[in-house]
This record gives sequence, C-alpha cells and structure tokens, in this order.
Amino acid sequence: MDAAAPRDSSPGDGPAGDAPSQDAADARVGPAPLAPESTPEELRVPRWMIARLPSGTADEVLAAVDEGTFEIPEEGMSYGLWWGAQESMEDGTIADAPRGSSLYLAAVVELPEGRRAFAQADVVGVLYVNGAVQPGDVYGSGRIRVPLELRPGRNTLVLRAIGGRGRARVRIHSTPDELYLNTHDLTPPDLVAGSMDRQHLGLAVLNLTERPALDVTARVEASDDWEPSSIAVPSLPAGAVTQVPFELHPRRPHTMMPARVRASLRVESPSLGFAYRQSVELPVVEAGGTYRRTFLSGVDRSAQYFGVVPPRTGGPPRKGLVLALHGAGVEGIGHARAYSARDWTWVVAPTNRRPFGFDWEAFGRLDALEVLDTATRLFDTDPTRVYLTGHSMGGHGTWQLGVHFPGRFAAIGPSAGWGSFQSYVGAAAPRGAFARSQASSNTQGYLSNLARRGVYAIHGTADDNVPIREGRALVAAVRMFTNDVVFHEQPGAGHWWDGDRAPGADCVDWPPLFEFFQAHTLDPQETTFTYTSPGVWVNSRHAFVTLRSALDPMQDLVVTSSREGAVVMLTTRNVRSMVLDGAALRALGVSAVRADGRELTVTDGPIPVGPQDGKRPGLTGPFNEVFASPWCAVYDPEDPTWRRYAAYLTSAWSVIGNGAGCAVPRGEVTEVLRRTRNLLYLGARPGDVTLPAGIPFGWTPEAVTLGATRTENAALFFVFPERDERVGAVVVATQGARRVVFRLQPFTSSFAAPDWLVLPRSGSAQAGFFDGAWRFQAP
Repeated sequence: MDAAAPRDSSPGDGPAGDAPSQDAADARVGPAPLAPESTPEELRVPRWMIARLPSGTADEVLAAVDEGTFEIPEEGMSYGLWWGAQESMEDGTIADAPRGSSLYLAAVVELPEGRRAFAQADVVGVLYVNGAVQPGDVYGSGRIRVPLELRPGRNTLVLRAIGGRGRARVRIHSTPDELYLNTHDLTPPDLVAGSMDRQHLGLAVLNLTERPALDVTARVEASDDWEPSSIAVPSLPAGAVTQVPFELHPRRPHTMMPARVRASLRVESPSLGFAYRQSVELPVVEAGGTYRRTFLSGVDRSAQYFGVVPPRTGGPPRKGLVLALHGAGVEGIGHARAYSARDWTWVVAPTNRRPFGFDWEAFGRLDALEVLDTATRLFDTDPTRVYLTGHSMGGHGTWQLGVHFPGRFAAIGPSAGWGSFQSYVGAAAPRGAFARSQASSNTQGYLSNLARRGVYAIHGTADDNVPIREGRALVAAVRMFTNDVVFHEQPGAGHWWDGDRAPGADCVDWPPLFEFFQAHTLDPQETTFTYTSPGVWVNSRHAFVTLRSALDPMQDLVVTSSREGAVVMLTTRNVRSMVLDGAALRALGVSAVRADGRELTVTDGPIPVGPQDGKRPGLTGPFNEVFASPWCAVYDPEDPTWRRYAAYLTSAWSVIGNGAGCAVPRGEVTEVLRRTRNLLYLGARPGDVTLPAGIPFGWTPEAVTLGATRTENAALFFVFPERDERVGAVVVATQGARRVVFRLQPFTSSFAAPDWLVLPRSGSAQAGFFDGAWRFQAP
C-alpha cells in the first residue's frame, strides 16, 4: 500500500507543508532542499456510477468526455447506457465486465487544497479527468501508478475498464509533493556475491505538477556500499509517469551477509522546489546461480534487465548463447529459472519490456535484440553458436525473430508457439498501407528465411491455450523450405508441462532441443542465401548486405547471394539502395561482386550500391520509428491539449514498455536535445519544422493538406528526416479535432502507423508511405 511506504527525508531538510511555488524554485540559488517527509493519503471514493458498454455499441460517453460535457448520471439510462450505483470495497475493488465488453466507471473525487493526486487503476484501460488522459494497468499488476490532474475541490473522474480481465480496482492517493517515486515499479538488478560490476536500476517517477521538471539529475548517494553516481535526464514530463535510470557503482564486492544492500536514490531539478530521496533494497545472490542483470537501453536510455543462467564449469572455453523468450504474464527472471545450467552455453531471458509487453514484436523485438547484443559483449560468446527459443508468446517471438533475423541464429526452438494474430486469435488482417507497416507480424509470410537454419518445435497435444494446430501449421509450412526440422508433440500435455527428462521445466529445458542446438553452427558472413525483409525498419542487415531503401515502399525487399570462387553474385528485387561490407568480403577471399549485372571491385571499406540519398536505416519511417531511439515530445505550450497528449504518450510508454520518455514546451528545446533525441512535434506551427520538398504537407486551424488533398476536422501524423540526421515526427490537428490525437497510442504490437496518417473526426483514415527519396505518394 502506498501509505505504508513514506518517502525518505531528514529532519529540518525543508519546511513542512506544501511544496514551494515555481517562482521560489526559479529564484533559488544552490541545490534544492530535500522534501519534508510525507506519506500519501488515500482519497476514498465510496460510490461509483457504472455502465457496461457492449462491443459494437456507439460510445456516447467518450464523445461527451472529449467535448467536456460529461456529467455523472443518476441511476437509469444516460449516454445510451444503463447506469447503476456501486460501492467500492476497502481495497478499491469495484466491478468487472464480461469479455467482449467494456465498463465505464464515473465518480466525484474531492481534492483538498495544497495536494496533488495519483491513481492505481488495475484492469483499467484509460482514465479521463479535467481534459487529461492517462493509461491504466490493463493487466492489473498492482505496481503501476499514474498522475491525476485533479483541481482542489470536486472533480469528475471517468474510467474505462477492460472486459474479461477480472474486477477493476481503483485507489487514489494525494500528497503535497511535486514528485512521487513509485518503488512498486522498480527495475532492480541482482547483486552477485563477489562482483563489482556496474549496473543500472530503473524507478518509475511521477511528476504530479503541470510543469515539466527540466535538467533532472538522478543520483545514487555515496555510502559504504556505493560510490556516488549521477545520470542526466532531460525532463520529467508534466503530469506523466516515466522511468528514471540510476547507475549503481559498487564501492566493494558484494557479500552474502547481509543478503540485501540498501541504495539511496535522489532526484533533483532546478525546476522543482525540493529534491526527492527514496531508499531501495537490492538482493545479493550467490555466484553461479541464475540472476537478474540490468543494462541501459539504447532505445530510450531506460534501465532494463534480463535473466541470466550462467554455464557450469567445464565445456568449451568460449561458450554459446541461447536467447530464451518468456510467455505472456511471465517475468524474464522467472522464465530463466525454468532452465538448467549447461557447461557449453549461457542462457539469457529478456523481458519484452514488461511481462505482457509487445508479443516480442515492435519494441519487444528491439528489447530481445538489445539483450542479445549486450549478452554477447558481456560474456564474449561464440558468434557461431547462437540459438533462439521461447514458450507460448515467447514461442511466437521465436518464430518472429527467427524469420526476420536468420543471420543471428544457428537454430530456433519454439515451444507452444503461435504464428500470427490472424491465425491465433482470428484478428482481421490489416489492409492497404497498414498491411505494409504491420507486414512483419505475418510470420508465415517470411518462413523462407529459415531455409538454411534448423528448427526444433515443441507442443503439447492437449494445449488449451495455444492449440496444437498452430504448431502443426507452422511446422508444415517451414518444411516447404527446409528439411532440417524436428517436431516433438508431447502426448496429453497441456500448455506448460514438466516431467523427469530435464532438471528444469521439460517444456522449455527439453534435452533433445539443446542437443539439436549443439549440432548446429552459424556462419555470420554466409555468402549463399536468399533474404526477404518486410522493411528496412524491421531488419536491414543480413550477412555482408545492409539494405538502405526500397523502390516500392509497399513491397518486400529481397536479396539473393551465391558464390563462384572469388566472385559473389547478388540479385535483388525492390532494392533501391544498399551497402556491402567490403572488409567482411575480403576476409572471406572475395575479390569481386556482380550485383544485378553490375561489376563491383571489393575494397576494405563500405561498397555503396544504388543512390545513397533519401531513406536509410534509422532514418526511414514508419511513424513508430521516432520512438525506436531516445525521443522527446516538443509541445505547443499555449494549448493544454498538446501538453496532455505528451503526458499520455510518456505515461503509456512507461506503463506498457517500462520506458523513459521526455517532453518539453517548444521554447525549451536545446541544441543538445536536437542532437541526441528524435523530436516529436506536437501542435507544431508550420515554421517549426523544415520539410523536404517531396513532403507537400500543410496545416491550419481549419484543415490539413497533403498535396492537393484538403481535409477538415482531422489530425495529421507523419515522420520526416530532420536535418538528414535523425527521424522527426509531427502531430497536428485542426481546431475542432484536437482530441482525435488521443486515438493514436503507438506502444502496441497490434497496430503500427505507416509514414503518414490522417485521422478525421468521422470517416475513414488515410495513410501511406513516402518513397525511398522521401517523396509523398498520394494514395
């Protein structure tokens, strides 16, 4: 409970009562004092009005919320729904909704003067209050807290809960503090006895004010166990929760006595009236056992972790590496503990950013690849002995990463895996430009990439979660491209099963699977292959080839390589430009390349093929690519809608992806931010960004224009190359359609926008891609 976890302070560090004004913070000289001790107080909401929204029913509630006209109804029909009163239980539990429906909950919340508020909203999709929107915790983990933009006095709070996930639970707390450091949502490492490795720790921090905290410093304070350290964070966005990373620099080797080590964390900013301190305890584990290892993500500079199963002593001097992907609702460390140690390989289990995360697609895929690269570097593993396995959702991820990154793995071993959202849950296939932006989800369409890889699939015949038809269909399909396939069907076994074949759980630690892995090796620079990529943004590299851009952005890119003596022959389809690794080719004894009939001499450096301008890896789109590197939302400070949308994006990234976001008003953009962050311009003025000549987009309060097409009452989203250095993005809307932007929440595996998207208040969306030279193509 939040009330049981007061924030640390020292007597006399600061005055009691409310936080000082912003004017006081601006005028202060020197470091801020520590905030006085406070314990969040619960704001009881004894009575809720509740209405069920069946699937397919017109949503009059959301329309009223968006227009600012919603009023809490009395019992009976209102907004097209039947409303009834219900009291919440002591722990905040309220009600549930049947699968296939949603539940609206509305209540009055009274906030005392001088207080700020935050909420725990389990099994809730979204929260609305005073024009602000926050994500809930749809999975009901109990660890998530989000700010609430409450005003002193009476406030109308509206929540939409998700049907079929159990009973919604809502608890609201108030505090005088500017920040709330949420230790329920901690990303800690395990401290290995005898080690002095530097690691990172992540902590969810809520900015409960309507102003960003800028130039933030996240410190670990000096102690007997820790050297002092600090990490600079550009901002704590106003009214949002974001993960803040801290660096742990041991002063001495960890020991098993004590079994837990305390670290004192401090967050400070010249924008804040106080500094905030919180102590956390980190476990010490014995050397040689399974443990959590953290790292600083290159995606967003957040702290992430992976589970590690170290190899037993003996075996080859340079070990292999098995990347093991967990199932839905499972922690990475829990999945790692299902494997036994072997003398020939490390086993590492990434997190997918959260236990449910991204189905190992989108940002989950990036997490898996980051862990693969981090573990390879940390443990100096053998690049020819890299393998991929996983269970359930992780089995799907095994197929997914296997087909899109065949150059990284010698063999794959999916257990209880499924193919796609269409085959598994019957989701409708995306169409038009969305079919291309989400093409990577179609696992079955890229199985040809496994033609030179081994596949060992496992499935229980009585699996009632992922039906065995999924495994059988995938195995039959992949056998069209390779005979190096084994399919083990465990008779009578369900989704998760165990026996006496393995020291770990049989369904993942299966000895024949690991024997299969040992029999396979990888040639990372193979010269005989055919590789198909759904887009440069998914994977641009295979062996010695780096794809840069496509001729037709709506089609796959395909490259086929073969070798005759010292000459490599390349044929391509839909490849506008690429670069060949000359040094790697020369090391293989290749002296010449014949690319689509063109003779190329192999040199020690990169060998460009095709035009090198325009799109390239990291600067290619689609829209979500702006979030694939550290990003910062830049918003129009004159309209609170844009600050609130920045807060919504930041909070959603934290809640769903355990991520670190950034958001600043337009006037606070620095040259450092421009150099180091992808900028997302919210409510941009036409002069705020410089677009290439090929992107003829414009916007006014009345309409958005794409070339000759003018659309009123709509929002426009698009990516563009900013100074030809980083990918940027713009989100704008006409005067009457500002709330439309909240329909786009990009942190999901089930939807991805193309390069550009027009969302009208009513009617069908328009979407499409720019070509390889960043030129607009009318749909």
